[in-house]
Amino acid sequence: MTTIKQLFEINYGQKEYHSKENLDPGDTLLISSQGVDNGCYGFFDVPPKYRPPIITIPSTGSIGEASVQTFNSCVNDDCLVLEPKQTLPIDYLFYIAARV
Repeated sequence: MTTIKQLFEINYGQKEYHSKENLDPGDTLLISSQGVDNGCYGFFDVPPKYRPPIITIPSTGSIGEASVQTFNSCVNDDCLVLEPKQTLPIDYLFYIAARV
């Protein structure tokens, strides 16, 4: 049986985006722990860290609401980030996110 740890690098998001009050509007998607809109908090003038596809899972707020991210993004530290260790079909990622 394959485990999540065998398929993904699992880390917390970025501490620098824990507080979002001083961020300027821009083009990079910032993912937070909210359970609606795939966790999209907004678009800000910051460099993207993550390339799609990844799975984000809130560790506070909407715990257990996993989302597949299909845009370059940043993720705050209230979320776990699952980065595939190998190329996986996108529908497989949606299946995993629904089952987490």
